[in-house]
Order: sequence, then structure tokens, then C-alpha cells
Amino acid sequence: VFAHLPAEQLARCLVVCRYWRNVGRGQEIWRPLCEARWADKVYVPDRFAARAVTDAHGAYIAAELDARRTHITRDELCA
Repeated sequence: VFAHLPAEQLARCLVVCRYWRNVGRGQEIWRPLCEARWADKVYVPDRFAARAVTDAHGAYIAAELDARRTHITRDELCA
């Protein structure tokens, strides 16, 4: 069921109980969400792509926070 939820609803489910949090933070759930989020991006920073291999949930959350920035980095400018 978790694999069919959008990221926002999945995040809400993670706070219901420990069992749901443990199941809902699985790589098999968050990796496809990362891939879908980054599918149309020209540049995905290495720190997110590399992290998605071992911690897709953390990579997704970090990418969400990063998307709220109001400036670009030198790496993004030169990519």
C-alpha cells in the first residue's frame, strides 16, 4: 500500500507508529519516488544521487529542502 502513496501522504503515515515508520522508510518505497522526482531534472547534485543508493528516504527529504533554496551554487551554474 505504501508504494502507491504520493510522498506527502507517505510521510504522514510514517508518524502513525514505529512499525509503519520502519516499513515506510524502506529503500524499495523511496527509491522510485527519488527517480520520479529527478526524472525531468537536468542536474541532480551528486550528494543526492549518491545518498539515494543507501538512504533514499533521506535523499528525498534533503532534495525537498534543497528545492526551497533561493540561490544556486557554482556547481549548478556550471553543470
